[in-house]
Amino acid sequence: MSHSDKSKLYGTHSPGWYFVAGLPALTGILFPFALITIFVAIKALVKKERKDLSWNAVEMLGSITFFYVVMHSFAAHKEFRFILPILPLVCVTSGNYIVQVLPLAKNRFRLVIAIFFLSNVPHLLFLATVHQRAPVEVTEAIAKLVQHNDFVKQEKSLSIHFLMSCHSTPVFSHMYVEERQLIIKILDCSPDCRVSHSCESNLFDDDPLSFLKKLYFSDQADRNDMYTCIEPSQSGDTLPDVVAIFDDHTDKVYRLLSQMGLEKVGELSHSLVGFQVGKNILPAPIYSKMLLYKQERFDSSAFRCKNHYSEA
Repeated sequence: MSHSDKSKLYGTHSPGWYFVAGLPALTGILFPFALITIFVAIKALVKKERKDLSWNAVEMLGSITFFYVVMHSFAAHKEFRFILPILPLVCVTSGNYIVQVLPLAKNRFRLVIAIFFLSNVPHLLFLATVHQRAPVEVTEAIAKLVQHNDFVKQEKSLSIHFLMSCHSTPVFSHMYVEERQLIIKILDCSPDCRVSHSCESNLFDDDPLSFLKKLYFSDQADRNDMYTCIEPSQSGDTLPDVVAIFDDHTDKVYRLLSQMGLEKVGELSHSLVGFQVGKNILPAPIYSKMLLYKQERFDSSAFRCKNHYSEA
């Protein structure tokens, strides 16, 4: 597979995805105005009687918006962020039409403010404070955790393992601990392993328990399915000091994590998954969680486990 085709390994969408999903999500309440702008630009392009090359501002910006989206539509792999640069153009052209369609009344400014406040601020607050907040918060929580007094006393590096799908957290751009070497493991999902369907992240999602056994333990291949502890010198992946993992995986591996000497020290709300109707007047929100584990004695070199691990 050529380098230009490797983006397909991260997912593909239909050619019209940006127009039916990307633009509506990106522009929100401005989407109708974005369509009007694109329509005006296309009309200006195909107008036969037009002999001159003069363009007004709306036609020019609309043409840039249209061709930008069209050119990106040829790529099989599509993401919202790829068309983010056109958002300022949409805002400018939308302002032109908003002024035209609103009645010329004294309170039109207040009306505009009210409409945009009610349509944007609630979504902004939800996305900024509730939705998928754990990936950033977990890096801050880990930074505080490794600065704990028990950690500071140790003259050694600390290993932090993110047992979750790749690209789940912005680790390296958000986590820094002064005078502390952090050895961070993220499950691999590189293009090479995606070609062969052997990525660590996929194997972990398919069977978390089996994956962690192979990662941290050696299989004795006996009928009792026993696993013995591996010393750091025998394994490419040493036992972690800190582990971050989502709750949907924890249900399958919590006994193994406990066997490894890890204890839960934190829960971070991630995404709103539903509501629970109970005795309260208002439904109680239900969130998915990202869980944080640490070695019981803040020292993985003191890791102790039984002579074998038998699956309960």
